[in-house]
Amino acid sequence: MTPLPQNTTCIYKKSKRKFLGDEISRIRKEEGSSSCVVFSIEKSSQDDIGLDVNLPYYRQLFEANDVLRGSMVKRNSEYSPNVAHVAVHIRRGDLRGHITKSDRSYEAKVREAEKRLVKVSAYTSVLNQLLRKLAELGKDEVHVRLFCEGMEPPARVPNVKNWRLVDFREDIIFNASMQNVTFHVGSNDALQALEEMCFSDIFITGTSGFGHFTSILCKTPVILAVPFWRSYDYIPNAMTLDVVRGATSLPVLGVKSARLINITSFNETAFDKLWQKRSCCAED
Repeated sequence: MTPLPQNTTCIYKKSKRKFLGDEISRIRKEEGSSSCVVFSIEKSSQDDIGLDVNLPYYRQLFEANDVLRGSMVKRNSEYSPNVAHVAVHIRRGDLRGHITKSDRSYEAKVREAEKRLVKVSAYTSVLNQLLRKLAELGKDEVHVRLFCEGMEPPARVPNVKNWRLVDFREDIIFNASMQNVTFHVGSNDALQALEEMCFSDIFITGTSGFGHFTSILCKTPVILAVPFWRSYDYIPNAMTLDVVRGATSLPVLGVKSARLINITSFNETAFDKLWQKRSCCAED
């Protein structure tokens, strides 16, 4: 709805959301960087329609029921300027059975795996970056709470190659200036898990509707979002992670090779802006 500059000649294109990135890249090559293109998105997701308008109301309703829920994990009494709480949601659970459904073709299994599965290294890579950033912000104590079906305490989570448990901590680089990084298992009760994610300082999402739902309702954490087919564009305290994909063998799923997300990172300038807003308004 933004007015265009006067005397602007634009190309008008229709596109589906999943092809938009490829369309933009192609047009940049063909038309040059100075061209104007207006995209009409066909069949917008129901999750996106009205989210930018209704999100404040969703959050107000959620917060209005704060007393009824009990807010068991609010940490106001535990607040310390040198402590940070990080929630990480790793989607596993029933995905193995979902991807290997008997009626799926091999190609469909590959597509589902690429859409839903994120390697453990994708989470540890962004967490290592985040720990360095938190040290710069004066946080010398970090509590990391992992939410992952099938995990064992304190930090053993299923990998995607063969669904065996691996220690999440093995790939964490402990910064010398951050002496105390502890790992905890998040609640397996849905409501309590939502509370723990909501009242964290930073929430790293997975490819999960539960994480997206939490991001819509909760204004407290800075949200680092793994790219998902539901948009985070209208969530003011969220930023979508940059990702690198790599070919991965998934023998337990009967997939020889799938291009899975194996490295994630965030723009630190954008993170600083979100963190400043959070520090300013977290207690409002």
